[in-house]
Amino acid sequence: MDYPISGEGTIYDFLSINIKGRDAYKTQKDKQGTKPPSLVAAIHSAAAEFYVIERGRKDVVVPYGKSEELVLKYLSAYDIAEKRKLLRELGRYSVSLYQYQEDELKQCGGIKETEGLNVLIPGYYNPEIGMDLKNSSDFLYV
Repeated sequence: MDYPISGEGTIYDFLSINIKGRDAYKTQKDKQGTKPPSLVAAIHSAAAEFYVIERGRKDVVVPYGKSEELVLKYLSAYDIAEKRKLLRELGRYSVSLYQYQEDELKQCGGIKETEGLNVLIPGYYNPEIGMDLKNSSDFLYV
């Protein structure tokens, strides 16, 4: 379960004994006579290095279920708290795209960008098979 990170070290080391961080701290602070902190884990550094979902992916709202209704509510909402709530709900109707998928869909007009939302155009998503980069006419969303 250990995950190597850039440079030297692993996620496990960052979240446990953090040898590299402790050594760097000692080098800098020993000259001043300061004791190292009792919590040595580098939680922020570990979080910056590890992603469950790969970097470089973009979420796109798909035309499924209540997504169309939620997009319209989002576009007409003025209150930032309401927009955040709607974005969380829209997450249930979103898929993550790799860069090549996003590029392909943008090239053929399959994604519409509106007020920070990326919405998949009907025809590029099928509720039975998922995203359809070819926009197969058999699977048009009605």
